[in-house]
Amino acid sequence: MARPNEIKIPKGDGSTAPDSVGSFETLSDIESLVIVGANGSGKSRFGYAIEKANRNHCRIQRIAAQRALEVPESVTPTVSENALNEWYYGRKDGSNEDLRDRTRWNQKPVTGLLNDYERLMRLVFAKTHDRNHEFTRSHLDGNPLDKPPESPSDIVERVWSMVFPHRKLVFDSGKVLASDKGRDYNAAEMSDGERVALYLMASAFVAPTDSVIVIDEPEIHLHRAIRDTLFDYIEAERADCLFIYLTHDVDFATTRPVSKKLWLKEFTGNGWHWEELEETEGLPVALVAELLGSRRPVLFVEGDNNSLDYLIYSAVYPGRYVVSVGSCERVIQFTKAINNSPQLHHLSAVGIVDRDRRPDDEVQVLVERGVHVLEVAEVENLILTPGVLIEVAKKLGFDEEKISETQDLVFQRLEAEKEKQIGERALHSTRIKLLSYFDEKASSESDLNEIVGNLPSDIGIQDILRESREAIETAISNRDYGLALRIFNSKGLSSHASHSVFGLAKIGREDGLTNFVRRHLHSNKESEIVDAFKNLLPALAP
Repeated sequence: MARPNEIKIPKGDGSTAPDSVGSFETLSDIESLVIVGANGSGKSRFGYAIEKANRNHCRIQRIAAQRALEVPESVTPTVSENALNEWYYGRKDGSNEDLRDRTRWNQKPVTGLLNDYERLMRLVFAKTHDRNHEFTRSHLDGNPLDKPPESPSDIVERVWSMVFPHRKLVFDSGKVLASDKGRDYNAAEMSDGERVALYLMASAFVAPTDSVIVIDEPEIHLHRAIRDTLFDYIEAERADCLFIYLTHDVDFATTRPVSKKLWLKEFTGNGWHWEELEETEGLPVALVAELLGSRRPVLFVEGDNNSLDYLIYSAVYPGRYVVSVGSCERVIQFTKAINNSPQLHHLSAVGIVDRDRRPDDEVQVLVERGVHVLEVAEVENLILTPGVLIEVAKKLGFDEEKISETQDLVFQRLEAEKEKQIGERALHSTRIKLLSYFDEKASSESDLNEIVGNLPSDIGIQDILRESREAIETAISNRDYGLALRIFNSKGLSSHASHSVFGLAKIGREDGLTNFVRRHLHSNKESEIVDAFKNLLPALAP
């Protein structure tokens, strides 16, 4: 036999029962296969369908998600053939493939708890015994070997030392022993993560040559710090095998770079709907997988899932699938990529970014691309708008005088930071103007020389500075509060108001005002404060 590079899987149209003729298709020329699906999408059933469709023409070993992790303190030696049959078929005298559902899975091949840890350890020891016997026999027969070939236990110990460099594992006389910081203990006392790692390594290293190994939910009990390394080593040791993973962890899917990836959308009762995860320019594969499972229109925002951006937008747009992607550049990039992707044509994507120091013409270009721009410089400034501040003050037990005090404070801070704000605003405008001369596709020395040659001798620095100064001074002299919040880029502005106006103490690293809004949005999705935010944000189609 040779390493498998093709596999039968159920068709992805969802219309045909897995047992029907013609209900499978063949994937060819694959290095490995990762099937990603949310909980309830029928991953385990899909894995069983793969096993059943392929087991009469190749050795296929499925490692179930529902598996017992009770490591025996010791195992009784047995004949290698019996040990292999017990582990593979569920009975020592062997059987045919079609009876494995009864003998190995106890008639519950999808939902049954697989309790074969002792059988697995018995097989590891049996193979080690066979290796030792053959090595001894070669010496007695006058054909001594320089060193014995590695047994599965040797490979487990070696890989274990690389995955867990500060812990030792030894197979010795029917027992598996571990040590950590000088303390020796039986493998039965290991943590869940250690027991899973041992189980996965041993299962892979005793599998027959040129097998197909199906692993359901490989992420169970494994910390991300060791998970990816563990499977890298396992795949490297068993390069003769085809690995198939069924997982809900899209991050894990991205760690298998040479694999074909499928998104399992749903089990219909008759079959499955799935489609291949394709590389989409400008989008990480993990995000594509995440979005394929969404039936709501997408809203990309700055920050992370614990940021103020995410909390506000999730409350204001409950019908949207809000995705935090970090920077404003990624919001713009991902919105464009989604709307240009044939695979994600069913999704409607928009983005929202802070105004920062963007001029009106840049704002207009972004809006035309589906990216809305706030009317305030920073998302934190939304809290200081009169409508929101009035409702927050009421909840905190303050009267409306706090609104005018906050406005006075903002103008005082803007006056104090005027020169800094003018300089930063002018620098941003200069950078944007210079970038307009550059072609993103330029890649050669001649391209660069041409760009530099086209740069004007004077890009109008004085005009840029004058416009920046006029904007700042107009807001101050006219006491235009809306303009001040639109052009005042200062992350600490709400902190000053929280302390100086409301007398609220910091909560950790966050000012009391922002923390109150955060806690309120966590627990109140419908309130006067949420309505006040709605009045400030763009109206998005549901």
